[in-house]
Amino acid sequence: MTADPSSARRSLHRRAMLIGAVLCAVLAVSNNAVAYATDDGSDENVTVTVMEDIVDTPPAQPAQAGLGVGVSGLVIAGVKRSVKRETGANQVGLIFTFDGYRLEITGRDVDGSPMRLDADGNLVVEAGGSFLVRGSGFQASTPAAIYLFSSPTLLGRATADTSGTFTTVVGLPSATTAGVHNLQVVGYVATNRLATLTTGVSVSVRSVSGSNGGAGYSAAPSGTSGVTVEQSSSTAPSDAPVTDAPGTLELGVFAISALQAVAEPSLSVGGGAVRLAFTVRNTSTTPFDATAAFRLDARLGPQIASIDGVAIDALQPGEIREVAVRIEDVGNWAFYRGYVTFTPPEVVEKTELTPVTREADVLVPPPAALPAVVALGVGAIAAVMWLAATGRLLPLIGFRRRDDEDEGEDADRPDGHGADDRDLVGAGGSQR
Repeated sequence: MTADPSSARRSLHRRAMLIGAVLCAVLAVSNNAVAYATDDGSDENVTVTVMEDIVDTPPAQPAQAGLGVGVSGLVIAGVKRSVKRETGANQVGLIFTFDGYRLEITGRDVDGSPMRLDADGNLVVEAGGSFLVRGSGFQASTPAAIYLFSSPTLLGRATADTSGTFTTVVGLPSATTAGVHNLQVVGYVATNRLATLTTGVSVSVRSVSGSNGGAGYSAAPSGTSGVTVEQSSSTAPSDAPVTDAPGTLELGVFAISALQAVAEPSLSVGGGAVRLAFTVRNTSTTPFDATAAFRLDARLGPQIASIDGVAIDALQPGEIREVAVRIEDVGNWAFYRGYVTFTPPEVVEKTELTPVTREADVLVPPPAALPAVVALGVGAIAAVMWLAATGRLLPLIGFRRRDDEDEGEDADRPDGHGADDRDLVGAGGSQR
């Protein structure tokens, strides 16, 4: 039987059409998948060509220029996005949202209490305090990191759960200077894209005062009316000697200076102040945290003040940190002895460490009698000037001299009687 050529051609044509339909379907599915992967709901076209590797700690991104207090910026996969910024309940914290992405940031003081936004609605935090950070819309089970600028300092990490949310609290070093800083939160959103939110924050520094205790110190029963804790930081050149100041102890991974005690006299009865200060330098290659405890005792009396738990956070390699307390209204005791105990970590770079105590004496002149002495001196000078001006000063001096001369002549007579006695006796004899 002979095959019909036209029938063979129709069969081949049907097979070709079927293969073409299958190829078109495959291309359509591929195009839809690419469109779904690259569409983030914005007007900008962003194409993801290489998947980023997820690391344990997302790296800090370059700081965005011009981000002051109240200014924020969001960058996703290298592209700037317009982020919505809202105020939290009761003027506490800020909320940032963008296409399912949400971050809530609250500044807290050293006691852990939330801090309200300032009058302009800006985020405020206290040096030595912390940030409460809540995130959602992140890729499930991926890490996030929180940095502080200008130079990037890692404050803490978090990990999103299976729903893409996380909550963490990160501490702010107490040595952070007052003023405007940038806070940066880095994490991963859908399809492994790196999302970086940067916002300006205002950092305040607490001035601690009060006689019955307060943040960072406790007063002795004898009481003080005020204590101020201060810290300042500088970086030593790499070739600078470790022992710059007399009395500095070099202890392998850090060096600590002698305690400096300076008196500030006052004219008030209960006034006067003493400032205790020391410096510590991190000579290791590892940042570490430490604490300091100060005490002031009267050499001939009770303890004046005890300041415990002064946090020395994130002491960086090569950093020199001065830590000081100023104790006001120390009273009328003349001699004092100040102490500081510096407590480093137990181990730094395989070196076991123990607390170090330094001490120093200081003299504060008792000021209680100074106002009375000054008043008496001024009164005496005024009295002399008045006598001289009214002509009474010289006669007063001359009268006193004549009295002194008469007393001297009477003392020279052998019978001990003066001229007045003889006149009286003579007069009596003539009368008889």
